[in-house]
Amino acid sequence: MIVLSSFLKKHRSIESKIEKKVKESVKRLKAFCNNKRDIKELILDVCFLAKLERVFRSGLPPADLLESSFFDGSDDEVIKDLEQLCDVFQEKFMSIINPTSEIIYNPNFGIASAFVGGADADVIIDGTLYDFKTGKNIGYKWQEIAQIVGYYLLNETSLEIHNAEENYNMDDSFQRLDIKRIAFYRARYGEVEYIDTTYFDDEIIETAKKNLASYFAKNRNFSRTVVENLHIIKAIANR
Repeated sequence: MIVLSSFLKKHRSIESKIEKKVKESVKRLKAFCNNKRDIKELILDVCFLAKLERVFRSGLPPADLLESSFFDGSDDEVIKDLEQLCDVFQEKFMSIINPTSEIIYNPNFGIASAFVGGADADVIIDGTLYDFKTGKNIGYKWQEIAQIVGYYLLNETSLEIHNAEENYNMDDSFQRLDIKRIAFYRARYGEVEYIDTTYFDDEIIETAKKNLASYFAKNRNFSRTVVENLHIIKAIANR
Protein backbone atom coordinates (compact mmCIF):
# COMPACT_ATOMS: atom_id res chain seq x y z
CA MET A 1 0.00 0.00 0.00
CA ILE A 2 2.94 2.37 0.57
CA VAL A 3 3.88 2.28 -3.13
CA LEU A 4 0.28 2.64 -4.22
CA SER A 5 -0.33 5.55 -1.83
CA SER A 6 2.23 7.63 -3.69
CA PHE A 7 0.03 7.44 -6.79
CA LEU A 8 -3.17 8.26 -4.91
CA LYS A 9 -2.24 11.43 -3.02
CA LYS A 10 -5.13 13.33 -4.61
CA HIS A 11 -7.51 10.39 -4.53
CA ARG A 12 -7.74 9.39 -0.87
CA SER A 13 -11.27 8.00 -1.26
CA ILE A 14 -9.95 5.38 -3.69
CA GLU A 15 -7.04 4.59 -1.37
CA SER A 16 -9.43 4.16 1.55
CA LYS A 17 -11.59 1.82 -0.50
CA ILE A 18 -8.56 -0.28 -1.47
CA GLU A 19 -7.36 -0.44 2.16
CA LYS A 20 -10.77 -1.66 3.26
CA LYS A 21 -10.72 -4.36 0.60
CA VAL A 22 -7.22 -5.44 1.67
CA LYS A 23 -8.40 -5.88 5.27
CA GLU A 24 -11.40 -7.93 4.15
CA SER A 25 -9.20 -10.14 1.94
CA VAL A 26 -6.65 -10.70 4.72
CA LYS A 27 -9.46 -11.62 7.11
CA ARG A 28 -10.75 -14.27 4.70
CA LEU A 29 -7.21 -15.61 4.16
CA LYS A 30 -6.72 -15.97 7.90
CA ALA A 31 -10.04 -17.79 8.15
CA PHE A 32 -8.81 -20.19 5.47
CA CYS A 33 -5.64 -20.83 7.47
CA ASN A 34 -7.88 -21.81 10.38
CA ASN A 35 -9.69 -24.33 8.13
CA LYS A 36 -12.86 -22.28 8.09
CA ARG A 37 -13.09 -21.60 4.36
CA ASP A 38 -12.81 -23.44 1.06
CA ILE A 39 -9.73 -22.48 -0.95
CA LYS A 40 -11.84 -21.71 -4.02
CA GLU A 41 -13.66 -18.99 -2.08
CA LEU A 42 -10.39 -17.06 -1.99
CA ILE A 43 -9.89 -16.79 -5.75
CA LEU A 44 -11.29 -13.26 -6.09
CA ASP A 45 -9.24 -12.14 -3.10
CA VAL A 46 -6.10 -13.63 -4.59
CA CYS A 47 -6.72 -11.90 -7.92
CA PHE A 48 -7.14 -8.57 -6.11
CA LEU A 49 -3.99 -9.01 -4.02
CA ALA A 50 -2.04 -10.06 -7.13
CA LYS A 51 -2.81 -6.64 -8.62
CA LEU A 52 -1.36 -4.98 -5.53
CA GLU A 53 1.72 -7.20 -5.66
CA ARG A 54 2.30 -6.19 -9.28
CA VAL A 55 2.31 -2.53 -8.24
CA PHE A 56 4.69 -3.24 -5.35
CA ARG A 57 7.20 -5.22 -7.42
CA SER A 58 7.17 -2.94 -10.47
CA GLY A 59 6.79 0.37 -8.65
CA LEU A 60 4.30 1.39 -11.33
CA PRO A 61 0.53 1.91 -11.16
CA PRO A 62 -1.89 0.14 -13.52
CA ALA A 63 -2.94 2.20 -16.53
CA ASP A 64 -6.55 2.36 -15.31
CA LEU A 65 -5.72 3.11 -11.66
CA LEU A 66 -8.44 5.71 -11.22
CA GLU A 67 -11.11 3.68 -12.92
CA SER A 68 -12.11 0.22 -11.76
CA SER A 69 -8.93 -1.85 -12.00
CA PHE A 70 -8.86 -2.87 -8.32
CA PHE A 71 -12.56 -3.45 -7.93
CA ASP A 72 -13.59 -5.37 -11.01
CA GLY A 73 -13.85 -9.13 -10.63
CA SER A 74 -11.78 -11.45 -12.81
CA ASP A 75 -13.39 -12.89 -15.90
CA ASP A 76 -14.94 -16.36 -15.85
CA GLU A 77 -12.09 -17.98 -17.79
CA VAL A 78 -9.50 -16.84 -15.24
CA ILE A 79 -11.65 -18.03 -12.34
CA LYS A 80 -12.22 -21.44 -13.93
CA ASP A 81 -8.50 -21.79 -14.59
CA LEU A 82 -7.65 -20.97 -10.98
CA GLU A 83 -10.27 -23.41 -9.70
CA GLN A 84 -8.61 -26.21 -11.68
CA LEU A 85 -5.19 -25.22 -10.31
CA CYS A 86 -6.63 -25.33 -6.78
CA ASP A 87 -8.04 -28.83 -7.36
CA VAL A 88 -4.69 -30.13 -8.58
CA PHE A 89 -2.83 -28.35 -5.76
CA GLN A 90 -4.98 -29.90 -3.05
CA GLU A 91 -4.80 -33.37 -4.56
CA LYS A 92 -1.12 -33.47 -5.50
CA PHE A 93 1.01 -30.84 -3.80
CA MET A 94 -0.59 -30.97 -0.36
CA SER A 95 0.43 -34.63 -0.09
CA ILE A 96 4.03 -33.40 0.17
CA ILE A 97 3.34 -31.61 3.44
CA ASN A 98 2.92 -33.27 6.82
CA PRO A 99 2.04 -31.80 10.26
CA THR A 100 5.71 -31.47 11.25
CA SER A 101 6.90 -29.86 8.01
CA GLU A 102 9.02 -26.73 8.27
CA ILE A 103 7.59 -24.21 5.79
CA ILE A 104 9.14 -20.86 4.85
CA TYR A 105 6.97 -18.69 2.62
CA ASN A 106 8.60 -16.25 0.19
CA PRO A 107 12.13 -16.90 1.49
CA ASN A 108 14.74 -14.29 0.71
CA PHE A 109 18.46 -14.86 0.58
CA GLY A 110 19.89 -12.32 2.97
CA ILE A 111 22.59 -9.90 1.92
CA ALA A 112 22.90 -11.41 -1.55
CA SER A 113 19.21 -10.71 -2.17
CA ALA A 114 19.88 -7.03 -1.46
CA PHE A 115 22.31 -6.94 -4.39
CA VAL A 116 19.54 -7.95 -6.81
CA GLY A 117 16.70 -5.79 -5.58
CA GLY A 118 15.44 -8.05 -2.79
CA ALA A 119 14.93 -11.34 -4.64
CA ASP A 120 12.62 -13.87 -3.01
CA ALA A 121 11.38 -17.30 -3.98
CA ASP A 122 8.04 -19.12 -3.66
CA VAL A 123 8.42 -21.51 -0.73
CA ILE A 124 10.83 -23.83 1.08
CA ILE A 125 9.39 -27.01 2.59
CA ASP A 126 11.61 -29.32 4.62
CA GLY A 127 14.78 -28.09 2.92
CA THR A 128 13.40 -28.14 -0.63
CA LEU A 129 13.11 -24.87 -2.52
CA TYR A 130 10.03 -25.01 -4.76
CA ASP A 131 9.43 -22.77 -7.76
CA PHE A 132 5.80 -22.83 -8.93
CA LYS A 133 5.20 -22.87 -12.68
CA THR A 134 1.70 -22.43 -14.10
CA GLY A 135 2.57 -22.40 -17.80
CA LYS A 136 1.18 -24.90 -20.28
CA ASN A 137 4.38 -25.45 -22.23
CA ILE A 138 6.29 -28.72 -21.87
CA GLY A 139 9.98 -28.54 -21.03
CA TYR A 140 12.05 -25.65 -19.75
CA LYS A 141 13.49 -22.34 -20.78
CA TRP A 142 17.06 -21.78 -19.70
CA GLN A 143 15.90 -18.70 -17.78
CA GLU A 144 13.77 -20.91 -15.49
CA ILE A 145 16.75 -23.08 -14.60
CA ALA A 146 18.98 -20.04 -14.17
CA GLN A 147 16.45 -18.43 -11.83
CA ILE A 148 16.09 -21.30 -9.37
CA VAL A 149 19.81 -22.17 -9.39
CA GLY A 150 20.45 -18.45 -8.96
CA TYR A 151 18.37 -18.51 -5.78
CA TYR A 152 20.50 -21.37 -4.50
CA LEU A 153 23.71 -19.45 -5.30
CA LEU A 154 22.40 -16.29 -3.61
CA ASN A 155 21.72 -18.29 -0.46
CA GLU A 156 25.14 -19.96 -0.56
CA THR A 157 26.80 -16.56 -1.00
CA SER A 158 24.91 -15.09 1.97
CA LEU A 159 25.85 -18.09 4.11
CA GLU A 160 29.51 -17.55 3.28
CA ILE A 161 29.29 -13.84 4.11
CA HIS A 162 27.71 -14.55 7.49
CA ASN A 163 30.21 -17.28 8.28
CA ALA A 164 33.18 -15.02 7.57
CA GLU A 165 35.36 -14.27 10.61
CA GLU A 166 35.36 -10.56 9.78
CA ASN A 167 31.60 -10.63 10.11
CA TYR A 168 31.45 -12.46 13.42
CA ASN A 169 29.63 -9.73 15.35
CA MET A 170 27.04 -9.02 12.72
CA ASP A 171 23.33 -8.90 13.56
CA ASP A 172 22.18 -12.53 13.71
CA SER A 173 18.69 -11.88 12.30
CA PHE A 174 19.70 -13.52 9.01
CA GLN A 175 17.67 -16.64 8.44
CA ARG A 176 20.12 -19.36 7.48
CA LEU A 177 18.45 -21.54 4.87
CA ASP A 178 19.66 -25.10 4.42
CA ILE A 179 18.58 -25.84 0.85
CA LYS A 180 19.09 -29.55 0.16
CA ARG A 181 17.02 -29.72 -3.04
CA ILE A 182 15.54 -27.41 -5.63
CA ALA A 183 12.33 -28.31 -7.41
CA PHE A 184 9.79 -27.20 -9.99
CA TYR A 185 6.12 -27.70 -9.21
CA ARG A 186 4.12 -27.92 -12.44
CA ALA A 187 0.83 -26.56 -11.16
CA ARG A 188 -1.32 -27.66 -14.09
CA TYR A 189 -0.24 -31.28 -13.91
CA GLY A 190 0.56 -31.74 -10.22
CA GLU A 191 4.08 -32.85 -11.08
CA VAL A 192 7.20 -32.07 -9.05
CA GLU A 193 10.68 -32.38 -10.51
CA TYR A 194 13.57 -32.41 -8.04
CA ILE A 195 17.29 -31.76 -8.26
CA ASP A 196 19.37 -32.74 -5.24
CA THR A 197 21.97 -30.02 -4.60
CA THR A 198 24.64 -32.68 -3.96
CA TYR A 199 24.38 -33.32 -7.71
CA PHE A 200 26.08 -29.97 -8.34
CA ASP A 201 29.81 -30.07 -8.95
CA ASP A 202 31.49 -28.36 -5.96
CA GLU A 203 34.20 -26.75 -8.08
CA ILE A 204 31.65 -25.29 -10.52
CA ILE A 205 29.53 -23.96 -7.64
CA GLU A 206 32.58 -22.30 -6.05
CA THR A 207 33.49 -20.70 -9.39
CA ALA A 208 29.90 -19.51 -9.85
CA LYS A 209 29.87 -17.98 -6.35
CA LYS A 210 33.17 -16.24 -7.04
CA ASN A 211 31.87 -14.85 -10.34
CA LEU A 212 28.65 -13.75 -8.65
CA ALA A 213 30.57 -11.97 -5.88
CA SER A 214 32.78 -10.30 -8.48
CA TYR A 215 29.69 -9.06 -10.32
CA PHE A 216 28.20 -7.73 -7.07
CA ALA A 217 31.43 -5.90 -6.21
CA LYS A 218 31.52 -4.18 -9.60
CA ASN A 219 27.79 -3.47 -9.88
CA ARG A 220 26.83 -2.72 -6.30
CA ASN A 221 23.99 -0.57 -5.12
CA PHE A 222 24.63 1.48 -2.06
CA SER A 223 22.16 0.24 0.51
CA ARG A 224 23.60 0.19 4.04
CA THR A 225 23.66 -3.60 4.22
CA VAL A 226 25.58 -3.92 0.96
CA VAL A 227 28.16 -1.26 1.83
CA GLU A 228 28.81 -2.78 5.26
CA ASN A 229 29.61 -6.17 3.73
CA LEU A 230 31.32 -5.12 0.53
CA HIS A 231 34.78 -6.04 1.85
CA ILE A 232 33.65 -9.64 2.35
CA ILE A 233 32.07 -9.76 -1.09
CA LYS A 234 35.36 -8.57 -2.58
CA ALA A 235 37.28 -11.17 -0.56
CA ILE A 236 35.09 -13.94 -1.98
CA ALA A 237 35.51 -12.57 -5.50
CA ASN A 238 39.32 -12.38 -5.20
CA ARG A 239 39.96 -15.85 -3.75
